[in-house]
Amino acid sequence: MKRIAIFLLLFAAPTFAQGLLQERGQAGPSPNLRAVSERVRISIDHQYAETVLEQEFENVSSERLEGRYVLRTAGATVEGFAYWNGEQKIVGEVFEKQQARNLYDNVVGRKRDPGLLEQIGEGSFAFNVFPIEPHEKKRVEVRFGQRLAREGRLMQYRLTLGGGESDVVADISDPHPLLRIDSQSHRLEEERFDARHARVRAFAGRSGARDLIVDVEVNADPWQPTAVVHRDPGQDPYLVLQMAAPATVAAGDVSRKDVTVVIDRSGSMTGAPMDQACAAGELVVRRLRRGDRVNVIAFDHTVDPLFAKPQPVESARDAALQFIKRIRAGGGTNIAAALDTALRSQHGGREPHIVLFLTDGQSDSESSLRVANQDQGDARVFTFGLGSEVEKALLSRLASMKRGRFTYIESPEVIEQRVGRLFDQVESPALVGLTLEARGATLLRTYPRTLPDLSAGDDLLVASRVMGAPGSSLELVVHGMLGGRQVSYPVKVTLPERASHPWAGRVWAKSRIDDVLEEMALTRNPPAELKNEIIELGLAYNLVTPYTSFLAVPESELTGEQAMTLAQMRQQRAKVVAANADAAALSRKNMPPGDPLLTVTAPRDAIQVTAYFPFGLVRDLKWDDRLEKWTLRFLVPVGVPDGEYEAMVVIVRRDHTIELAKAPYTIDSKEPEFEVDAAKAVGGSVHVRVVAAEPARRVTVALISDPSRRIDLTGDGRVFEGDFPVRGTLRVVVADMARNETAREVEPR
Repeated sequence: MKRIAIFLLLFAAPTFAQGLLQERGQAGPSPNLRAVSERVRISIDHQYAETVLEQEFENVSSERLEGRYVLRTAGATVEGFAYWNGEQKIVGEVFEKQQARNLYDNVVGRKRDPGLLEQIGEGSFAFNVFPIEPHEKKRVEVRFGQRLAREGRLMQYRLTLGGGESDVVADISDPHPLLRIDSQSHRLEEERFDARHARVRAFAGRSGARDLIVDVEVNADPWQPTAVVHRDPGQDPYLVLQMAAPATVAAGDVSRKDVTVVIDRSGSMTGAPMDQACAAGELVVRRLRRGDRVNVIAFDHTVDPLFAKPQPVESARDAALQFIKRIRAGGGTNIAAALDTALRSQHGGREPHIVLFLTDGQSDSESSLRVANQDQGDARVFTFGLGSEVEKALLSRLASMKRGRFTYIESPEVIEQRVGRLFDQVESPALVGLTLEARGATLLRTYPRTLPDLSAGDDLLVASRVMGAPGSSLELVVHGMLGGRQVSYPVKVTLPERASHPWAGRVWAKSRIDDVLEEMALTRNPPAELKNEIIELGLAYNLVTPYTSFLAVPESELTGEQAMTLAQMRQQRAKVVAANADAAALSRKNMPPGDPLLTVTAPRDAIQVTAYFPFGLVRDLKWDDRLEKWTLRFLVPVGVPDGEYEAMVVIVRRDHTIELAKAPYTIDSKEPEFEVDAAKAVGGSVHVRVVAAEPARRVTVALISDPSRRIDLTGDGRVFEGDFPVRGTLRVVVADMARNETAREVEPR
């Protein structure tokens, strides 16, 4: 049985990304490092946007500078990076984080620093660039992927440009017809290939806006799910299901609701956090509609509810507002007790029960999870985590268990905005009580563990591993309640032998990583297997995680010991990739030591195919039209012993995904041995028969007196035969699979 992948997540706000090179030691833009140009290539496929951002900066000062490249993203996943030393491109590779750090620290301080791309904060990544010589131009490339929220028929892509001359091109594909592609920030030139595929080039508008905004409207019916499959031949496929709610929900589809606002008043909330949390609570209470019910709970190490149960907002609104105004910070944090009070206070009935939980603290995870697990009600819990000290894993898991959503809030100033944005959707619940049914196959490892409700403007992403044979039919059905009636939305898909949407695999891998990280954070003594799984997923799917980093090393400046360490790290990664083999197949095990030919099977339209050999050689392959493969001739250094080896190959596909694979090869420097029989034949020609002691790739016969007279014998690899048309002393040359050659002169009988 084959496996496919299904992960689920709700996305709301559009995402931004920005990359900039700062002068080391300065927190903001530097007058000495000026953005010169940037090249942006965007590929949007089924609401998933992959971006390759190449930027060039110039040191306009007369001093050598150290820079720090910072990539800030919101909702995006970093998939690769590179930088240039002059004309040499240094490509980043994913390694186990501590190994990458150790090699980085060992190399740093030489002529040029390597690049170590690590996560430095929520959605922020950085690496150092040194040196940047006076008036030198420095190029940097980053690759990242992000899911675009679809509100009804509209999805939006956003990117903050770095400045200077910009070259921006976007390829857009969707299963639905493209109705409109435009931009409120830039002028677009559009080229249509068909109803579902277009390419646009963006040019700066008169305002000179740095935020590129591209709107894409598709002709899609609300609630209609679509399915996307990725599969490499011979590998397990991935499946992604997506479904968007309408931008607005008809009044008949909106249910009345109970809302309980839970506000942390512990001592750490003193000041701005407390003020903003209370302002957000007041906003929610004021926005409740006639027929809704409301309650407010304040907690520290104790819990104080306003009412025993939510009360009609018409009579309780003023009391709720006054209760919020009197909340003061002080005390500890008991999330379990506050959650238990909120869940126990809910009314029965079919209307939605919603808990909005705001906290900046940490609490006992086991007791909090126990409360959520033991609750038999249907309340939805939406958690908001404030500041860097909040226990994200706990709040995320609580929201997932109770069909809600976790929102991280990095600063008090945006609390009210984030809560208000969520409430825009919460106050219009539409499709509730979602379940997913699979017919014809079995779903494995679906994330999160429960499906949240969908409100106006929401959309759903499901990505899971599925057991199902190639060619089999899979029907997925989303069930739920809409406006008090039971509804079902089906979609059918045939599991193919080959399909190319590689982002689907990374989406599943990222969701699995997040789930395992939550499990580790919620376990007192997490087993080593959980950490090892995150490392393997990061290496196999080319992702930065808390335990993996991107390392880009200028290999020409490594010492022998450092080069050996790097080769060992690559070999370790190759084993992981082989165990998670969703990379292109590689061919040819026998590679010659003198002038060998490395042949790799990869897409013809790949951007780049690069081989990394364990003896330190790094070379790009070229496409061979005759062989229809990527090829490379390379030299093996003197002193490398015969034996079995592996080369790492980095394949950069047309869609800008980077895949790693290994190519086993054999170094064989021994000359081939053979026997030859040349007998005179009728008519003056000579019949030549060669028997090789090991498989040979070619046998050539030439006339000694006239080397231009030659033929290639035909054979099965061990026995070769043919008729040479003239008499005379012959030269027989046998080349084995490693291109070693043995020549022998033969006198015909």
